[in-house]
Amino acid sequence: MYKAGIIGCGGRGRAHGQGYQLSPDVEIVACSDPVEDSRSGFVKQFGIDRSYDDYQKMLDEEDLDFVSVCTWIRLHKDMIVNAANSGIKAIHAEKPIAPTWGEARELYQACLDNDVLITFCHQRRFGAPFVKAKQLAHDGTIGELVRVEGNCPNMLDWGTHWFDMFLFYNNDQPADWVIGQVDWTSTKEVFGVPVAAGGVSWIRWKNGL
Repeated sequence: MYKAGIIGCGGRGRAHGQGYQLSPDVEIVACSDPVEDSRSGFVKQFGIDRSYDDYQKMLDEEDLDFVSVCTWIRLHKDMIVNAANSGIKAIHAEKPIAPTWGEARELYQACLDNDVLITFCHQRRFGAPFVKAKQLAHDGTIGELVRVEGNCPNMLDWGTHWFDMFLFYNNDQPADWVIGQVDWTSTKEVFGVPVAAGGVSWIRWKNGL
């Protein structure tokens, strides 16, 4: 039985909790959130005994196998680095990984240094409609797969899903080259992080797609 801790008891934290409840191999033993109402609501919904207003205290006091990091993106780096340094075996976090490339590299390196498995919520590749679409594209039912394209409201939130789906539909082929540009003439915020008004990218994979 794997012992799980939840960092962030809002909507995404509860979604992770519901997923873990469906697994006979996982027990949610503790949660943390600085907002008391969020903590108490999580405790009531999932029937756990221990909750913390400080995630570091939970990491220090609980013997956890893994944690879910379900907080806003700007909090990810410190939480994931500290979790990786705490002795746990794995971290599952909400996407996107980090607000900057530098922070993403730092948290990834912390996981490598501590032999911690880190995964992110790119769950769409497991959804039945997406799996079916991939099957139809690859078995010839709808013809030959020659191009994959998509669009989304912003690159930071939905964009991370679509980049993962492009890889999924193309059997996770490595890229040959990538070109991209963004429009910074205006900005907006997503999860408290400024993002470009728009952007476009092209990917050419090794298999020619």
